[in-house]
Amino acid sequence: MRKLSFLYVVAFSTLSCTASAHGALEGCELGNSGNIADSYRWNEAKRLVETLLPFAEATGVIDGELGMFQKLLEDAKTIFGNELILNRTTGPTFIKKSGSEEDIGFSPEEDDDIDMPHADRFFREIRYILDDEECMSGTLDVESPAFNMEDVIRLFDKCRLVHLRNFYPKKMLMDYKRNITSYVQGIASGRISEEGKTSYSGEMYYFSERTPYRYDLCFTEDLVNEELLLNDLLMDILRHPFVLDEKMNMLDFGVILAEPGAPVGHWHRDSGDYIFPISFSTSDVAGHDLPPFAVAVITPLLNVTMKHGPTEFCMGSSNLAGLDSLFLEDIPVKDPALRELRDLFVECTDICCPAEAWRTPLLSFGDVLLFDYSLFHRGGHNDSPDLRALIYNTYSRPWYKDPNFSMMDKEVHATESPLASFSETMQEMMRNVRLAIPNKIKPEDPNVLATIKLDDLEKLKQFRQRNNDFEEDYDYEDDDTFWEFVMSNVDVDIEGLEVCIRFTETETDCHPFDRGMDLTIATEAGTEVRVVAPDGREIKKITTEADQEQVIISSLNTKW
Repeated sequence: MRKLSFLYVVAFSTLSCTASAHGALEGCELGNSGNIADSYRWNEAKRLVETLLPFAEATGVIDGELGMFQKLLEDAKTIFGNELILNRTTGPTFIKKSGSEEDIGFSPEEDDDIDMPHADRFFREIRYILDDEECMSGTLDVESPAFNMEDVIRLFDKCRLVHLRNFYPKKMLMDYKRNITSYVQGIASGRISEEGKTSYSGEMYYFSERTPYRYDLCFTEDLVNEELLLNDLLMDILRHPFVLDEKMNMLDFGVILAEPGAPVGHWHRDSGDYIFPISFSTSDVAGHDLPPFAVAVITPLLNVTMKHGPTEFCMGSSNLAGLDSLFLEDIPVKDPALRELRDLFVECTDICCPAEAWRTPLLSFGDVLLFDYSLFHRGGHNDSPDLRALIYNTYSRPWYKDPNFSMMDKEVHATESPLASFSETMQEMMRNVRLAIPNKIKPEDPNVLATIKLDDLEKLKQFRQRNNDFEEDYDYEDDDTFWEFVMSNVDVDIEGLEVCIRFTETETDCHPFDRGMDLTIATEAGTEVRVVAPDGREIKKITTEADQEQVIISSLNTKW
């Protein structure tokens, strides 16, 4: 029943409808964000049913019988004024008012004769996002008299990211930070055993990310904080049908640490095309046609500056879900301008973000940022003396299981602790949450806990002893491999700006580096690359590394 409720919400959350007395949906208009406005209602019903019906059958939602899924089909008929025939042999078929029939989906015999649909609407929406100041830099202040929920939902719906200032009470967050500091210090000192598992399986409850000096720590049950996790405003946002669902689950919560010197991370999304990996080519459904299936919520435990390496986002990239598992360069786009935008993302794929799509919100203590699981992002370079810590919570629709931590075909194990001390609402939401279970925990001395200062976490600097296997011991002289990376100029507007690559003592190669430009550079590790103005001013200098990540130049991270 719970899984079916998701399908019902997804099918119509892109529509604006009212319920009739008999439960069918009537008076529907096109999607709230307008991203499917180029299609007729009939086509939208066709796409939704075509996409969701096979998914429901494949995941066992209907167990070989239509069951309550029949309600979705009935509502499709009611809304769009079409007859829908479900034939188990030929598949679902719509009959238009004119009486002509059209199959939903492509049979194997037809595949070779059908062209892939054009993807202009997805790249058009990306263009809208990149040109929208609210999406690219907007924030909402919860303490402002002008604050309202409608703005939060509107921004999240069109941008798939929203930055909320002054979200949590500072006193509550300070007290909670002391407990987190005790937890992190306890693992670092050995008071809490580093051996252990999570409530999902035998996996480690903390792990180092792909880039050095970064760690994800899952929280124990003792760190469950209802005031933070069940915040009324947060619940109102997440339960909105344009965001998640009334019966959402909490998947994961913990803290992300970046030690001083942590290099920039890899561009990634928290989960790939998990639901509809090739939905565009099969159903013409992708991007923001459907609402999110999971949302990440991050809260900083300090005032984040550019020196701390804030999280970077590639705005608009959530529109590629369902597209980017295909060859983007082969996806038809009619509009030449949109084709250029497509090509920018083709050149980047998962190694970079086009300069004009880059956004780096600077979060303060007490702020919250919500973003769609499908949005590409990465951690920035921590060039500060502080340990940078962010609380993360992830919430999802009730049927979703995060493939990062469990197999899709396996049930998530219930936590070994019954969470009996928490409210029924908390227990229900956390029934599948991933909790840390260290082998041994020596209780913290209450007197020690009381003496923890607000900035003790930042001063910890190192969470684990470094083994120096990373770039500090890298021998550049023994590596003649050329590493390819992208250098992007977001908004540094200096006429005559250049990128200069120093190959030898006497050989330097310079290239124009205008605002909004993305340059692909291939060099050996250890090569000096400088961004210089015509008057000789050095705007940025780096020494390239093995497997060099994208380098971003912007007014936020450079002085000019």
